[in-house]
Amino acid sequence: MLAGLGTWFVQPDSPPTFGPIECDGELMGPGDKCVVIGGAGTDFTYESEQASRQARLAAWRDEPGDEVIGWSLIGFGVLGGVAGCGAGARRREPHLRDDLTQVPPELRAAATEHRLGDHSQTHRTKPSELWAAVGGTVFFVAVTFALAVGPATSGGWVGLLVLFTGFGALSCLAATVRQLFVARTELYLFANGLVYAKGGTVTAFPWRDTEIRRSVVKQRNSSTPDYRYWLQRPGSPSVELSPTLGLNDFGPEMERRLTTDRAPADLDAVAAGQRIQYGPLALDLTGLTTPKDTIPWSQIRAIKIENGQVQVWQTDARRAQNFDVAKVPNIFVFLTLVETLREAMRRT
Repeated sequence: MLAGLGTWFVQPDSPPTFGPIECDGELMGPGDKCVVIGGAGTDFTYESEQASRQARLAAWRDEPGDEVIGWSLIGFGVLGGVAGCGAGARRREPHLRDDLTQVPPELRAAATEHRLGDHSQTHRTKPSELWAAVGGTVFFVAVTFALAVGPATSGGWVGLLVLFTGFGALSCLAATVRQLFVARTELYLFANGLVYAKGGTVTAFPWRDTEIRRSVVKQRNSSTPDYRYWLQRPGSPSVELSPTLGLNDFGPEMERRLTTDRAPADLDAVAAGQRIQYGPLALDLTGLTTPKDTIPWSQIRAIKIENGQVQVWQTDARRAQNFDVAKVPNIFVFLTLVETLREAMRRT
């Protein structure tokens, strides 16, 4: 960083120097013209030579090399400092190490209190991702500023380079903001529930009284969608799990375990004559109830998820009734019960 500052503020090459404007050894003044005979040069006036010298001096001042090198060295110095701080923070906090089999005592106590069973999986945010985003932001901002106040003022390809580095700065800034929102998030999956920890707050979510909602988040240049989750249970604040957490493996396993735990209990309740509510939808032995009407099981052709919507297809209907999947809690428990009840009705 010091080398970068020195390179940026102290230019190693000297500015061009000029003597008095002369024509064949004689001083010229305003309005004079020098005529060159014999093809040894071109004619010039006092004013044209003065303008030429001013242009050369301006070009020296706008020379990009020193500033770009200086800001680049500053940026690399910042990246090195960020990496060192991240490594230091990682060493100071043992619970952020890569050992995902260990559960901190306070989180283990919460799991025991709510009878969550055996620990099976852990997901933690990585501090290195946040530090990398911060370092990238500082680097691109520095380079963009150096180009914008110097050579980019003359336009040309350097102006396009400023647009590129500016876009990089904005992208890194957006990544930094996203990482800040999920920093220090820890998720511990147990047989019968989940423990969420962030910033000293610990919340347990037993499957027996937890609702999980999800929405599909389509990412550019990605063939597989990401999901945003909301967890809620009585007496506890709701928790949002952002796609930035990268729950491509953890999320489906969380849903699978909740479905395994809740589906049998909800099915027993339906068999006992109860109606189970899943957001805007409800089901019982009679059929599926929507805000529009109640559809007997024998008249339901299909229920499926497509494009972030729960589609309810009634026999002989030309259009499906659509419901936002994010508004249907425990969606896979719901789908499991639907298929089980439809199959049972077909048998009878």
